[in-house]
Amino acid sequence: MTEPFIPDHPEQLSAEWLTEVLAERGHLRSAKVVSVEREALGDGEGFLGVISRLTLTLDRDEPGVPKTLIAKLPTPIKENRVMAELLGAYRREILFYEELAEQVPMRLPATYYAAFDAGHDREKEMEQAGKLDDVPTWMGGAVMWFARFVTSRRHYRYVLLLEDLAPGRVGDQVAGASPEDCAAVLTAVAAAHAKFWDHPVLEERKWLARQNTTPKMRHGMYLKGRRSFPARHADLIRDGLGKYIDWLDSNGARVSVDLHRDAPQTLIHCDLRFDNVFFSDRDAESGPTIFDWQLAGVGAAAYDVAYLISGGLPVDTSPETVDELLRGYHAALVDNGVRDYPFDRFMRDYHRGLCVALSVVAATDNMQMGDDRGIELMDEWARRVFARIREVDPNQLL
Repeated sequence: MTEPFIPDHPEQLSAEWLTEVLAERGHLRSAKVVSVEREALGDGEGFLGVISRLTLTLDRDEPGVPKTLIAKLPTPIKENRVMAELLGAYRREILFYEELAEQVPMRLPATYYAAFDAGHDREKEMEQAGKLDDVPTWMGGAVMWFARFVTSRRHYRYVLLLEDLAPGRVGDQVAGASPEDCAAVLTAVAAAHAKFWDHPVLEERKWLARQNTTPKMRHGMYLKGRRSFPARHADLIRDGLGKYIDWLDSNGARVSVDLHRDAPQTLIHCDLRFDNVFFSDRDAESGPTIFDWQLAGVGAAAYDVAYLISGGLPVDTSPETVDELLRGYHAALVDNGVRDYPFDRFMRDYHRGLCVALSVVAATDNMQMGDDRGIELMDEWARRVFARIREVDPNQLL
């Protein structure tokens, strides 16, 4: 049996191909796509993918057929593609939409088509990666080099067609978010966290990333990726961020393990930033829409909270406002049925999450940041995470 064709470039998202796959999924019955216009979004390249808006012209009217779609393909940037493959990002997002999205109690974009190459056993690869984490620390660099080398020689294909959420407002991580928008996202995410709180489905979905399985490998990626960070942010280092970077150099793997081992396990987004949130006045009652689930995993809910707040709230946001947001999130957990997670325990995990978020922000050498916006985003995030973490004593977190 011949495997279905999977496009590798936006130009291959042809009218003929779209007619075939939309008909296969039941979205087209008698109509055909006769032409398609492709519009690159965000210069067409995110950190890990190429995103395009497809405007379809049909040969006849057919109720319920979307006029526009969002297409996601892997990035052509080699360093970022290798990183995404190491993380299993492309396949995971497809499986999330295909197998789990309907159970998530928040607004998500509808899926119109998804496919990836058969023949690779990602679960086996993840199991092998976990074993590699047992090698001596001094071999970590060699292990990471070998993993990246092997991954760079593969070329699997992936495609995802999603609902176009426009018109509306996409969050802007660079500009920063208002406390009201942040509260709306935290309320929505709390419902999803509560739904999957220590839920058996998490163990059944082997493709979800386990945040506590490869701490030494992740720490090795941090050490390699943060080399230029102190020079680029010399002002923050002088102001006190340097002690947190030094602390992470020695304790980064341990704090990540402690965070995800000690906290109750749930479904987490793992890239919860405002660039991945859509706000619509039409659907205000259903809350914001969260998208880009490439890094979806199993771990501590507080990590999502720390990631969102550390990256999205402007530096001058008051501690009182942050405290109000954290208490509002915790109250939403309780309202959704979580009874075994007191606020002081949540705050310890939140502070650990800030440390882990800093390790992500600092390790930008591992990827190409793309256009000037990508660089600005990470630089602003560094300032914001420092504003949130500077009152935390990391030695109290271990």
